Amino acid sequence: MNFNRLFQYFYCSVILSMVLWNHAAYAQKNTLSAGGEGTGAGGSVSFSLGQIDFVNTTGPGGSATQGLQQVYKLTMNLKAYIQGYYQGSGQMRPVLNNQGLQNPINETDSIVVELHDTTIPYTLTHSYTGIIKTDGTLVCTFPNASEGQAFYIVLKHRNSIETWSASPVILMQSTTYNFSSSATQAFGSNMIQVDNTPTVFAIYSGDIDQSGGIDGDDFNLLDPDIQTGNGGYLSTDLDGSGGIDGDDFNIFDPNAQVGVGAFVP
Repeated sequence: MNFNRLFQYFYCSVILSMVLWNHAAYAQKNTLSAGGEGTGAGGSVSFSLGQIDFVNTTGPGGSATQGLQQVYKLTMNLKAYIQGYYQGSGQMRPVLNNQGLQNPINETDSIVVELHDTTIPYTLTHSYTGIIKTDGTLVCTFPNASEGQAFYIVLKHRNSIETWSASPVILMQSTTYNFSSSATQAFGSNMIQVDNTPTVFAIYSGDIDQSGGIDGDDFNLLDPDIQTGNGGYLSTDLDGSGGIDGDDFNIFDPNAQVGVGAFVP
């Protein structure tokens, strides 16, 4: 093979794509054997970029096809429970439905799952927001996350303590992580056991103001809603029943008494 000529062909295709005017573009989501084909007066050259899309640019002077990297999506199968919503036998309440929303009764609440770097300052790199099921399961997808790279998994919920995985987790094309099987699945063993049969650990409820700790500031948000018997889609509804009352205080108070807070690396 004449590599000098191959280089000339490739160079021509690059120049051609730069000077084309009045162009149109389209993309196809296919896995091709080659990344694309560049054409010019002296010939053409094909090149591979792995799993790709391609964009075709055309104009009066010719056309050029460029290979593009296709979005790569990793899947994570999580299991976690929220203390106040747990009602026994491995099930949480259908909180969104209880609070007046039209969600299916197998859905509990929205939760944010973050992936953070493993070294200081533990930068947030990817995030997924989804609805956790009543059985504690949630399937997350992270477009463009790198397979084989390690991350801390972080759970965030509107009235719960931010909870990190005990250690970094290596992401594969499909990864499973179960927060609920043991307190040691969380950084600092920062979860509470909510059931013995089956054994279930849950993230702490009561951080209504999302300050990272359960304290008097949260009580100042909770108490007025208890006094007025408020209800609906409110973070003060710690047990997910749809109404705010003494049952919510009974979840909050023990955690406030011992100063439950977030544990982070």
